[in-house]
Amino acid sequence: MSLRWFLAVVSLAAIVGSGIALLQPIKLDQVYQGSQISCGTTISPNLMTARDADSFTRMVAPMYGSEPSDHVGECQDVASGRRLWAIPLAAVGAVILLGALVVRTSSSRDNPQRKQRDAP
Repeated sequence: MSLRWFLAVVSLAAIVGSGIALLQPIKLDQVYQGSQISCGTTISPNLMTARDADSFTRMVAPMYGSEPSDHVGECQDVASGRRLWAIPLAAVGAVILLGALVVRTSSSRDNPQRKQRDAP
C-alpha cells in the first residue's frame, strides 16, 4: 500500500469517526425521572429534559438546603467539548483526503529517469 492510499484510508477513518462523534447522543450521568438526562446530539441539541430537571431542582433544592443543578450548562459543555475536537479532526481529515486523491504519483511516461531505470 502506498503512502497516498494509507493517508486516504486514515483520513477517511478520521472523517467517519468525527461524524459518528457528532451524531452520537449525549447523556449526562445524573438521573431524572428514572433515566439519564438526555441532551440530544452535538449537531442538534435537545435541552428539554435538562431544563425540566433544572426547574425541578430549583423547586426542591431550598427544601433540602442544597444548590440547584445546572444540567443545561453541563449539556452545553459536553456538546461544545465534543465539537471542539470532532470538527477540526474532520476538517484535517478532509484536507488530507483531498490531497491524497488530487496529488498523483509520477509515472514512467512523465519521468524519463524512471523510464531509463526500469528499462532492461
